[in-house]
Amino acid sequence: MSSNYDTERSNVPDHVTRIVETFFDGLPATAEFSKSQLEILDKSRDSMSNDLSRAVTTALETEISKMEEQGKPVGDISKWKFLSKFPVDVVDVDEVGMVGFITGEGYSRNGEYFDVPPSRTTTAEEVEAKN
Repeated sequence: MSSNYDTERSNVPDHVTRIVETFFDGLPATAEFSKSQLEILDKSRDSMSNDLSRAVTTALETEISKMEEQGKPVGDISKWKFLSKFPVDVVDVDEVGMVGFITGEGYSRNGEYFDVPPSRTTTAEEVEAKN
């Protein structure tokens, strides 16, 4: 029998595409990134899109599983978005990374940062300690 969780799992690719495109489309308007960082992100958009897609996919699938385990409904994923807490950490155009998080009403892990490309989850305390 199908459930809301199964429906949400089947919609993850669409949500990921929307979240990633919204993030990149909003970059020129953000004050979080310097001009040089924006240029590097623009040049590395294809690889960063893939990295961000993998990270967001993992976050959404984890959220759906968590809600299912708790018997809670999944929030309105259509309103969730990715925000970058730290701008780009650049070695070169082929090695771009950032720390960010998903935010939105009903998202249970607000404040839990993750690396892009994915390596490990970063807690809010670790992010603040870097500041």
